[in-house]
Amino acid sequence: MFTSQSYQSSSDEKLVLALQRGEEEAFNELYERYAKRMFGFFRRMMHGNEHQANDMLQELFLKLIEKKETFDPQRNFTTWFFTLARNMCKNEYRRRERLQQNTEKWISENTLSEEDWEALKLPEALDQNLFKSELGKAINGLDGAHKTCLVLRYQEELSIKEISEILACPEGTVKSRLYYGLKKLALQLVVFNPKNTAKK
Repeated sequence: MFTSQSYQSSSDEKLVLALQRGEEEAFNELYERYAKRMFGFFRRMMHGNEHQANDMLQELFLKLIEKKETFDPQRNFTTWFFTLARNMCKNEYRRRERLQQNTEKWISENTLSEEDWEALKLPEALDQNLFKSELGKAINGLDGAHKTCLVLRYQEELSIKEISEILACPEGTVKSRLYYGLKKLALQLVVFNPKNTAKK
């Protein structure tokens, strides 16, 4: 019989096994361990949108309950959990792309006045730290593959091997994406260090 203390000292993998047996306290412990971290991940992947990040966080933990039986205890829980989160981001990107295509189609079929265009522009939050702001924009401007690798490696501090498993690609591909992602960032942020220009 698990006690509150034994839940806290159990590995993630054992907690999922307990969750599979219907032990609610195991879910609560996993939520305590991962909620803040996964919220940060979603916030970065959703371009700083905290409302959407929170919605996706709740959906992720619902998926944990729904898919708990599919977890292989021989696998690393963190890798499995980030794979679920990454797939949610991919689905959201696809949804946004469809929305953008539909919007562009509508625009091509309708004439917007200058006032209409201005109304569609959302105000950007001001950031006192210009570099941090520009860095965030640069990361958000990367394509999905490079951005995901950078976030998982340098912000979530996952290993190359873990990222490889999450993205279902060879470790060499992960290293390549990290290299070219960093190179693109260096080129975009060269104004902050003009003496350290990236070679093309």
